[in-house]
Amino acid sequence: MRQIVRRVTASTAVMAIVTFAAATGPASVAQAQSGAASGQVPIGTSKPVPVGHAVVLPRKAHDIGLQLTSAPLQLDVSVAPRDPQALQSFLADVSNPSSPLYRHFLTSGTFGADFGASASTIAAVSEQLRSIGLHPGAVNPDDMIIPVSTTVGAAERALGVSIHNFQLASGRVAYSNTSPPLLPSPVASSITAVVGLSDVYRPVPQLLRAATTAHQTATLLSASLANTSQGPTACSAAANAGGYTAGQLASVYGFNAGAYSKGLLGQGETIALYELEPYSNSDVANFESCYGINTTVNKISVDGGAGTGPGSGESILDIDNAIELAPKATISVYESPNNGGSGPLDSYAQIANNDTAEVVSTSWGICEPYLGAPSALAEESIFMQMAAQGQSMFAASGDSGSEDCYSGPGTPTALAVDDPGSDPYVTSVGGTTLQLNATGARSAETVWNNGASSGAGAGGGGVSTLWAKPSWQSGPGVISANSSSAACGAPAGTYCREVPDVSAVANPRDGYSVFVAGSWTAEGGTSGAAPLWAALTALSDEACGATTPAHAAGMINPSLYAHPSYLFDVTSGNNDYTGTNSGAYPAGTGYDMATGLGTPGAGLFAPGVLCNTNNASVTSTQIPPAATSGYRLFGSDGGVFAFGDATYQGSVPGDNIHINNIVAAAPTPTGHGYWLFGSDGGVFAFGDATYQGSVPGDNIHINNIVAAAPTL
Repeated sequence: MRQIVRRVTASTAVMAIVTFAAATGPASVAQAQSGAASGQVPIGTSKPVPVGHAVVLPRKAHDIGLQLTSAPLQLDVSVAPRDPQALQSFLADVSNPSSPLYRHFLTSGTFGADFGASASTIAAVSEQLRSIGLHPGAVNPDDMIIPVSTTVGAAERALGVSIHNFQLASGRVAYSNTSPPLLPSPVASSITAVVGLSDVYRPVPQLLRAATTAHQTATLLSASLANTSQGPTACSAAANAGGYTAGQLASVYGFNAGAYSKGLLGQGETIALYELEPYSNSDVANFESCYGINTTVNKISVDGGAGTGPGSGESILDIDNAIELAPKATISVYESPNNGGSGPLDSYAQIANNDTAEVVSTSWGICEPYLGAPSALAEESIFMQMAAQGQSMFAASGDSGSEDCYSGPGTPTALAVDDPGSDPYVTSVGGTTLQLNATGARSAETVWNNGASSGAGAGGGGVSTLWAKPSWQSGPGVISANSSSAACGAPAGTYCREVPDVSAVANPRDGYSVFVAGSWTAEGGTSGAAPLWAALTALSDEACGATTPAHAAGMINPSLYAHPSYLFDVTSGNNDYTGTNSGAYPAGTGYDMATGLGTPGAGLFAPGVLCNTNNASVTSTQIPPAATSGYRLFGSDGGVFAFGDATYQGSVPGDNIHINNIVAAAPTPTGHGYWLFGSDGGVFAFGDATYQGSVPGDNIHINNIVAAAPTL
């Protein structure tokens, strides 16, 4: 029997972060929303805290009236996995070296059937959406997201909300629901979020630029010329741009010794970059020409893409860092509109559903209090899918230090961390300040913190308000005076998730040399650190012989915390960007919430550290049954009753002709479905059980069936 490894789930760890003033509880919400149909309730009411919510508006946001009812609206209805505990157990097994399923990831395209919502749940949710006047589309291949194309007016009537326009301090006019959405009670508990009702908060790029001094340029150029890279070598224009070049990064962070010296350049690997802005093909071509490389860069548009032009420089920073450090990998750039609606979520979902990239990197984020629990839950389902499939996910930890919601004078200075890096299935990448000597060697590396008065950023980090600390986050320094259980509502004796996990150079006063908008410049921020780690992991995958679609490393956090000695431990500085939080958080020996475990070292590239040579995949029939402390009772009339961790997938309709004829039942091998067998040869399939036929109704053997047995 398989032992289920439990962790605190989103349903128990998620706090009711902040809600709109009218949303004081399910009863008052329902009373306040007179437009809702009878029998509708806030979503997620089966959880300890309802996750339906309205957005908390920023200060100086002014309500300027109702949104135009005819305005189009694209929503995503996120449905929970059919058995979250079984999914968590599987993910624990594929990350556990002592498990027979260790790094035996799901084969491509099987996640939905194995762990997505059941067909009956999808059908029920879709039917209920239609019943309240919405028009759901086909469910995504993950069986967890149902797209809905509608209008503001139709959404208001269907979900019992009012959607208003708000003038923000920046001048932008945003829209938002002013109360939580309501859905019919039979399906509300199966839904984690309705995404797309507000665009007040949009993901922001973790990108910064700072003027480069002549002294710094001369120092970096001298170090660049002194360094002999075993990988791609920059032209003089890149070396003169004032930022670090591939050769310098490769030398300091072990790429030369750990990968390039062994001929590892990313051949056969694919890195997916998550972007919410366009980039220029000519900028990429000029960068490649400088380095003498010809990396394949493919653009994949989601929800119409992100438009045209060079963008702010975020996309190009991600692309340039990935191709200069893993020049023979394939780079897939997923672009969706940054509309604050369903586009950003859809892009993550497509990366997971395509399942062609071993490594995924995002440099776009939003502070947890602004994101809220519903959207975080919708994201986590996708990140769990990535982990189950063997995809390694990296995210920038943010550029506002320990105060992630801070964006300038008059904005919040409270401690906060950045999504999606705070999610336990994502590797959060923080930032450092790196100093080289004239020979190109590291002379010092400290926490990146330029102070808020400079506007030049600090590496993000701290305690999550959404997620409990996973079991693998352990080791020297993890539990400290700054650890907390209260922030996320973790059970007594446990703690909340801490970030970042790792770091790399991010200070824009040094930055990375990139080619954007037709010229060379230096860009910084944790935006540069995340794709650096993505490139490192792609080279590690290559070392283990992983090629698409077989994956090697997967979610690497457990491996990182098991091998801290392979990283450079940053022990100086803190990331209290505004100086209002008593120096939180200081760096120290071992793990800290300023730089995590530290920056890369050559040892991480060795097979068996981040990855191994076991590329086997599993199919649904190899996944042990999920139910190990529960059971189902089956009635002769086709009624089904689930107890413990057994899941209810449906029963024979009460008016069926076969009532009182059920004589046998059998679960599927996964535990996510079952068959009911009638004495007359009728067969009923539920969950992931498949219907293969039954005895014809006029057969002579009617009412003679006494037993049944499924194939396994």
